[in-house]
Amino acid sequence: MNLENVLAEQALRIFFDDASESLVIIDSNGYIVMMNKPYADFLGIRQEDAIGKPVINIIDNTRLHIVVNDGEPEYGQVQWIRGHKAVTSRIPIFNDGK
Repeated sequence: MNLENVLAEQALRIFFDDASESLVIIDSNGYIVMMNKPYADFLGIRQEDAIGKPVINIIDNTRLHIVVNDGEPEYGQVQWIRGHKAVTSRIPIFNDGK
């Protein structure tokens, strides 16, 4: 990994960890790659307990796995999570057309 990629990854982690919004990133198979502390706290779990797990097993009523498969973003959707309404956006991130 070159220095530019290392710096980009560090910047992402700083932004991700310091964001007050609940953020999660899943891979193309629907597994959680990153989850920030505000989201883990909202779900009542530890971050490390979510990483590597299927998103459908961690987040109630999620559609993230669907967005990953169809590539269509969803903005401002209301989702019930743990008995609370949450306004969510699901945005696919493309790399080399995938």
